[in-house]
Amino acid sequence: MLNYYLKHIFFLVAVTAMVVSCPVAAQVTVGSITPVLVGSTGNFSIAGGMMISASTGEPMVSTFSNGNFLLTQGFQQPSGNSTLTLNASIIYTNASCAGSNDGFANVTPMGGVGPYTFVWSSNLNDSITNNTIDSLSPGTYNVTVIDAGGLTINQTFSILDGTGICGLKAYSGLTPNNDGHNDLWIIDFIDLYQPNTVLIYNRWGSLVWKGNNYNNRDVVWNGNDQNGKALTDGTYFYVIEVTGGHMESWVELSH
Repeated sequence: MLNYYLKHIFFLVAVTAMVVSCPVAAQVTVGSITPVLVGSTGNFSIAGGMMISASTGEPMVSTFSNGNFLLTQGFQQPSGNSTLTLNASIIYTNASCAGSNDGFANVTPMGGVGPYTFVWSSNLNDSITNNTIDSLSPGTYNVTVIDAGGLTINQTFSILDGTGICGLKAYSGLTPNNDGHNDLWIIDFIDLYQPNTVLIYNRWGSLVWKGNNYNNRDVVWNGNDQNGKALTDGTYFYVIEVTGGHMESWVELSH
């Protein structure tokens, strides 16, 4: 056993039932001394049997005496008791039209520790390992997010079949000023969907124009109402109805 007589050094003494601060002069019977240094910021020196070191971590010399005292020299930072959690938010879009495979999904992890691993799966697609997936057909999908520490979270979502009409393209602008450009509201490939009905509504929801068997020629909207009177400039809303489906959106009218 080794007797240390330490002067001008303060110790933190943890007692079984209380914490005691030793006076300027103290005598403790100890066994071996094992220095531990975590994250030193500079050099250390040994003088008179003492080790001194600047540190951002926990330089400690712990000794144990008669079974009731734990002597810690230096300083010790408390450890945190917070628990890491992992969450994820997901956004997705359905297929644009019936039978199409253009659904999309993106997942954003929140919490945990990066880097993250993403595993997408369904009964239709193989696993994919990034945070975005596209070209999705209608169906149910699952994504698993795994952080660097092994925390995991699962999200399930469904891509629905689109209500649009595959192949149709309706333009969003109409400028009937007789300049030869966009004077008529053209719907690409509408000839493939006969019979059909096209409905135009104003912003108050009133029907202002209707055409059956729209064909971009003799049945076509030119910016007038059902009575042939020019409509005021503004945003209008359309519905295109065909057998087995419909599509709806808006068109800007500007003379």
